[in-house]
Amino acid sequence: MLLALPGAATAAQSIELVSQAAFPANTNGDLASIGPLDLSDDSRFVLFASDASNLVLNDNNDRADLFLLDTQTGEVERIATDVSSAAAPYYYGDASLSNDARYVLYNHRSDAGNVYQVYRFDRLTRTTLLISADADGVAGSDSSVAGGLSADGRYAVFTSNAGLLPNVQTPSVYRYDALTARLQIVPAASDSGVAVDITPDGRYVLYESGTGRLVVRDMDSATSTPVNVTADGVVLWLQNLPDPYKSSCSNRRISDDGRYVVFVTGSDADPSDTDSAYDVYRYDRLSNTRELISTTVAGVAPDGVNVCPGISADGQRIAFFSTVHMDAYKLMLRDMTAGTLRVMVGYISDRDVGGLSLGDEPDALFFHTSGLVSSAGQQVYRYRDDGAPVVLSRAYAAGSEFADGHSGDSAVNPSSYDLGPGISADGRFVVFSSNAKNLVSGFPYACHLFLRDRTAGTTAQVYWADGGSSLSECANPSITPDSRYVVFSANRELGPVPFRLQREIFRYDRTSGQTSLVSTDTSGTAADASSSGPHMS
Repeated sequence: MLLALPGAATAAQSIELVSQAAFPANTNGDLASIGPLDLSDDSRFVLFASDASNLVLNDNNDRADLFLLDTQTGEVERIATDVSSAAAPYYYGDASLSNDARYVLYNHRSDAGNVYQVYRFDRLTRTTLLISADADGVAGSDSSVAGGLSADGRYAVFTSNAGLLPNVQTPSVYRYDALTARLQIVPAASDSGVAVDITPDGRYVLYESGTGRLVVRDMDSATSTPVNVTADGVVLWLQNLPDPYKSSCSNRRISDDGRYVVFVTGSDADPSDTDSAYDVYRYDRLSNTRELISTTVAGVAPDGVNVCPGISADGQRIAFFSTVHMDAYKLMLRDMTAGTLRVMVGYISDRDVGGLSLGDEPDALFFHTSGLVSSAGQQVYRYRDDGAPVVLSRAYAAGSEFADGHSGDSAVNPSSYDLGPGISADGRFVVFSSNAKNLVSGFPYACHLFLRDRTAGTTAQVYWADGGSSLSECANPSITPDSRYVVFSANRELGPVPFRLQREIFRYDRTSGQTSLVSTDTSGTAADASSSGPHMS
């Protein structure tokens, strides 16, 4: 049985959507996007960069931003380098993501300077950690560029033109341990280089040295293995050495266990490779062998120039672009286990392709190009065997393949959050919590509490700050019959060192705009343990 609320709009509309917002959905980005810059292993989270202003509400900073797409919920989040302004400039040459999408490694500079620093942003605590600093915590005097992040976000590798440690060559590659705050130089003594990748456990770092060698560095044993050096000492010339100040043409070039590395060379490193054209090779670190990947397999042949290889986590699938002619590519996938070479996308009319990435799904490929649809510049795509390439760099709508729409744009697990709404006596006001980021302009990053005025048809943010302190995960909202007061629970940060969160009860006064702590003793001292389950008379 449905009970009509007092003040309902019409009798015919017995069920009314409360968590709603107007949003330009199902629309490709209105400016160019590149990526993926990184993927989670299960391909759920996709990190990309875009100049577009229509992917989220209120993106009006006229700068390129980083975005995180949750392909399960359809939620698109703009990653803020500066939590206080949420509009600081990005330099999106490279960025990386922890496997649970909590941490994002990126490049950033202030408006006042030209030196880029590397930071790690924590999406849970909304805090930013400077990575490119010396032992005293002083930011580098010259620019640094993000390389990669370990699966748990503990280890970050980056390239820096600043001498962050004594007696190092520049540019050089560093590994930072966020747990111990230890900074290490990656290359061996008297070598320089640029960072390319790091394995999920943080042990192996792939970098390109100043002498043209592609090197796997074992940080545990402090040993190095050259990838493109033959048994007789010949260095195979590397094609497409990545400019550390531009986005990589492929995402992952080393397998998760550090055994396999893919690279491109114009040298004929295999007896069957006699065309002196660019070809893709896979190096096996255990056997110290190189295998030609871009070669004819069962009658399927690549074309003359083959570039931008990406490798799967297990090292058994390698994707690459193969030129159809000067201004077009086809996307190919070599499966070493199945012994096949397949054409995944037959014609991409664009020379500017990149971001090639492989997820855990056997046939899922991610890349960017402007050569597939008529749109505003490059877009980020996902390809699967069950259909044509799909644009990911867009706003999503209900009924699309992603579960996003004109309602709140994030699905929330009820076991983690109490989303039960509170309602005023006359039924006009409904207070609720939501992880959606499209409900109001300037969405809150941590405390997601909203008030829906059903008469006016508006959704407002109930809470922003508690005297400057940090609250997160607001839930269990309740509202007084006269709609003046809202009570809710939230996590409160109890000092940065050691970092600890405690669940507290708060009351928000809609008339004065003030928020007060409720879970106190008679003298006003905060509770010494977590509190929960607020209710309002």
